[in-house]
Amino acid sequence: MACHLSENVSTQIFTPREYQVELLDSAKNKNIIICSSSSIAKTFIAVKLVQELAYDIRFKRGKQAVFVLDLQNVVVIESHMKLLTDLTVVSIKECINSYTEWKDHSEAAVIVTTAELWMTICMEKGKSM
Repeated sequence: MACHLSENVSTQIFTPREYQVELLDSAKNKNIIICSSSSIAKTFIAVKLVQELAYDIRFKRGKQAVFVLDLQNVVVIESHMKLLTDLTVVSIKECINSYTEWKDHSEAAVIVTTAELWMTICMEKGKSM
């Protein structure tokens, strides 16, 4: 008896839920904040949004995606983004003290960092590092 691979694959895994599709569509058109009890759902929507906007990020200078997370998830999301997109991804896990360090990181299409570090970066950037 032949076994077909499609019989063993759950379509629940690969099919986004209806609310995720609606949130993704809204996020493409305007800035939104996604509140969800499931970090997997938020991550899925964020990664799909970056994939949708990859052309703009890649070819329109000055466009970047920034993921602001807790420290334990920075490395996880960085690896997901590197795996699922061809964009340059950098994670910032410690304070940047020099303009040269920031210049290296600012070239990336996707920045993954913590709220505290991103706030520090924004404040220093305002002071022109």
